[in-house]
Amino acid sequence: MDKAIADYRAGDLNHARREFQELHANHPQDVRAAVMLGYTDIKLQRDAEAYEAVAALEKGNEGNLDLEYVLGYAMIRTGKTDEGVQRMEKVARARAGADAWMVAGSMRFERHQFHEAQADAEEAIKINPNYPGAQTLKGKCLYAAGNRYAAVEAFQAALRREPTDFDANLYLGVLYSERGDHATAKPLLELALALRPGWPLAQLELAKVYRSEGNNTGAIQLLESLTKSDPEWTEPHIILSTIYSIVNRPEDSKRERAIVQQLEDKQRAQ
Repeated sequence: MDKAIADYRAGDLNHARREFQELHANHPQDVRAAVMLGYTDIKLQRDAEAYEAVAALEKGNEGNLDLEYVLGYAMIRTGKTDEGVQRMEKVARARAGADAWMVAGSMRFERHQFHEAQADAEEAIKINPNYPGAQTLKGKCLYAAGNRYAAVEAFQAALRREPTDFDANLYLGVLYSERGDHATAKPLLELALALRPGWPLAQLELAKVYRSEGNNTGAIQLLESLTKSDPEWTEPHIILSTIYSIVNRPEDSKRERAIVQQLEDKQRAQ
């Protein structure tokens, strides 16, 4: 066990997994071995196997928070989402764990449960104001709920802690762009795109900023890339048709308007 834990802590997960697997096979009722095997499987993204390692041992060990954490996480990742989130929040409350609150909150956000996700993020912030991603998750929930002013404050707090947080840069850039503050939005969106080259929303929002400042060449380059990667996304075609008209490319503008009409007709038919 000591050797396996040492390998786990050193990041030698494949070796650690073999050792924990052997321990678990020889001692199937040993909760510690099962839990450590489950944690290792989670890190290796073997979520179904993590669930199998601990599920049979839950009865009689409901107070073991490590077992409940592994079980809850594995449930979330294998489609048993509602029950997994509830277990994760139970663990978070019992041991004041910012990490557990964030796992639960992130999944609630994915399921568009924005109020609940924000509450989980705020619990994580109470425990550790600098927990990675907590302010960003809070900001995304506020943005989704339409509370733009509070969202800006959350994303600013996230960037004070981690200036290269992709989501915080992207969302804050969008928020400033929506306000018409393109000078502030531009470096945020450019950094977001540098962090994740080719990210569609970052490309679109930066193209809008470039258009607003008269950088039609930069906007066209981004928008043309988007229309190639996602030909049925209507908005890039709409903006391109306008810019082509501005830069005296009437045939290209006409083509883009025709594409927009086709896409809108298709959407109405569907």
